[in-house]
Amino acid sequence: MTKDKAMETLLLVRRVFATDKTFLDESRSTAALDVLGRFVSAEARRGKRPLGPREWGMFLAYGKTRGP
Repeated sequence: MTKDKAMETLLLVRRVFATDKTFLDESRSTAALDVLGRFVSAEARRGKRPLGPREWGMFLAYGKTRGP
């Protein structure tokens, strides 16, 4: 699994199961998305391209929904 596919999958799981907090917590999907998001953000701050264009756009859209 690549970072791209991991990001895509975790964002999809978050969207599909948005109303099932218990599932997200028990599957640790929320925690995994947080860890991957921090890693991707750190790579971007270092000037690297952390994800492919599609997944980067998905991540940025997700970040926008989270607020500051």
